[in-house]
Order: sequence, then C-alpha cells, then structure tokens
Amino acid sequence: MFKITLFVFILFGYCIGQVEKPKAAILDFEVKVGLEKDEARQVTLQFQSAISSYDYFSLLSRMDVEKLRIDEEMFSKSADTLGILAKNLKVKYLIIGSIGKLGDLYIATAKVVDDESKIVVSKTENYSGRKEGLAELMEDLAKSVIGEFVPDRTWLYVSGGLVSVAVAAYYVFWQPPLPDKNLPEPPKP
Repeated sequence: MFKITLFVFILFGYCIGQVEKPKAAILDFEVKVGLEKDEARQVTLQFQSAISSYDYFSLLSRMDVEKLRIDEEMFSKSADTLGILAKNLKVKYLIIGSIGKLGDLYIATAKVVDDESKIVVSKTENYSGRKEGLAELMEDLAKSVIGEFVPDRTWLYVSGGLVSVAVAAYYVFWQPPLPDKNLPEPPKP
C-alpha cells in the first residue's frame, strides 16, 4: 500500500510540474512624453526581465520579435492588428505598453492581447520621483499583469496537505501492525 501511495504522490507531482507555459512576446514600450527612445527601450527591458522572473510565460526573444521589423504605427492602432501579429509570431499573448510623464508623475500602462485580438489584461501603474525609480515602476507593473494570470492555488496546497494527513493517519491508526518475523513464537499451553 505504501508503494502505491508513494507512486500516486510522485505521479501527481509530475503532472503538476508539466503545465505548459503560454508563449508571449513583449514589444517595445511606446513613449508618450518625458522619456527618450533609448530610455523607453531600457524600461521595456526592465519590464521583460520582471515578467520573466515570474516564470509564467515562455517569452519570445527580442531578436525573434525584431526580425519582423514591426512598423510601430501598425501595431499601435488596434487589437485586431495585434492579434494578427501574435499569430505571425506564433505566440498566445502579445504584451504592449506605453510610458509617459505628467508633471512629476510617470504613468506606465501594459496591455496583454491574445491571438484572437482580445485585450485580456490592461494595467496601469504610477510613480512619482526620479527616473531611476522607473525600474521599481516596471516591477510593480509586471506584478500586476502576472497577478491576472497566475491562478490561486490555495486549493491545491490544502488538498495536498489533507491527503498527506489522511495517508499518515491511515498508517498510524488503521493499519494493523505487521508481525515481527524475528520474534520467537509464543509458548503453547
């Protein structure tokens, strides 16, 4: 029985670990006001790094995205065009963003469009301060975007704990003790 239980636990753990990550591509953030083009590229790289640290998406490399030589005017107009672009890149999700400055406030927006031209997630984060703090802004934006995708797995942990407790209780309380083969037979009357 122990071997069967151990096999089930190993199989269950293996199946959970084999969830395929959806493919995604991140396009350069569009600059609204207050940043140079090179700074926006750095912001995009910071956002990409933050998204990849969560290990939810399988991200397309920057070189693969740049191979298409995307016309910026083309992809900034509609979700339909972005859906077509996602299909051309062979990704499930396309992540676009923009960053701008209003007074002392930096505003960053990220949108996730799926390959069916639907805007799945649209998140905005704000930051007030020096440009050096934009890295933190991108971390916050990535966290809010990923938060929309990562399911709450509390049920998984609770059920796993309950199964472990049940198996332990079975072995402690309900399984009859095994005879010890090294003990001599009791004397016969």
